[in-house]
Amino acid sequence: MITYSQNTISQYKQQWFPGAESIITSVCIGYLLKRGLGFHTSDVGFENHLRDHYLYDYGAHNWGYHLKNSQATSACLNQFLREDTHVQCSFQAMMVIPNSTPKCDDAGMLLPKESTPQYSQQAPRNVSGLHLAAHMGNIDVVSLAINNGAIINCRDSNGQTPLWWAAKAGNRDIISLISKKDYITLRLRIEAQEENLAREFISCGYSPDTSDFKKRTPLHAAVIPRCSRVIDDLIYNGANIDAVDVNGMTPLQLALRKGTTDLVRILLKNRPHMGRCLYR
Repeated sequence: MITYSQNTISQYKQQWFPGAESIITSVCIGYLLKRGLGFHTSDVGFENHLRDHYLYDYGAHNWGYHLKNSQATSACLNQFLREDTHVQCSFQAMMVIPNSTPKCDDAGMLLPKESTPQYSQQAPRNVSGLHLAAHMGNIDVVSLAINNGAIINCRDSNGQTPLWWAAKAGNRDIISLISKKDYITLRLRIEAQEENLAREFISCGYSPDTSDFKKRTPLHAAVIPRCSRVIDDLIYNGANIDAVDVNGMTPLQLALRKGTTDLVRILLKNRPHMGRCLYR
C-alpha cells in the first residue's frame, strides 16, 4: 500500500504540482544562503545552529536531489557556490551526524546517546563550491561552478581536491570533466601510492604531462614509489618519457638513480634509442 501510494504520487506529481522540484530547490538554497554561518568550530555551536534553524539540515542534504529532478537551475545557486562561508557550513551539516540525533539498533530500539568530543570537527574545512558540487555528483552544477571561475585545483583542509571528491562519489562523468583541467590530483594520488585511483584518472582523460612547480610530471612521480602499472598507463596515453624536471632529470634517469631495474626496462622499451646511448 505504501509503495503504491509513493508510485502514484511520483506519477502524478508533475501534473498536480508543476515546477514543484524547482521551487523546493530554490527554497532550500535560499534557506542555506540566509542561515549559513560558516564552519562551526565547536560541537555546541554546530548543534545550536541545527536546532535554531531546523530546516537547515534538510536543505543541506537535499537541495541537490531536488535540483536533479527539476527542470531549471535555481537562480541563487551560482551565488551559493561562490560564497565559501555558506558552502562550508552546509558541507559540515552534510558530513556530520549530530550527537543529538537519535540512533536505533537493527531491531529499531533506541540506543543510548554517545558523546564523542569534537565530532563536528571531522568534516574538512576550506571546502569550495566545486568540492561540494563534485561530492554531490551533479555534473550540471560542476559545469556551472567551473564556468563561473571555480579554482579546479583548490584543496580542502585534508589536502583533497574536487577531483578526489568526485572519485569518492564514483561519478565518472564528473571525473572526466575535471580531469581535463586538473594538474595536481594525479600526482598526489601517485605519491600516496593509490594506484587504482590514479589509473582511473588516467583512463578518464587526465593529461599525462601536467607538471608542478619543479616541472615533475606524473611519470616522474610514479618512478619514486615504483608504480609500474601507472607508468604503463601513462606511457600508453602519450606521456613524454623525455620530460625534464628542474634538476635536469628525466623519469629514466630517476629510475637509474634509484636502481629500479624493472622500471628502467619499461622506460627503455619505449625509448630504445635512449638505451643504445646509455649502454654504448
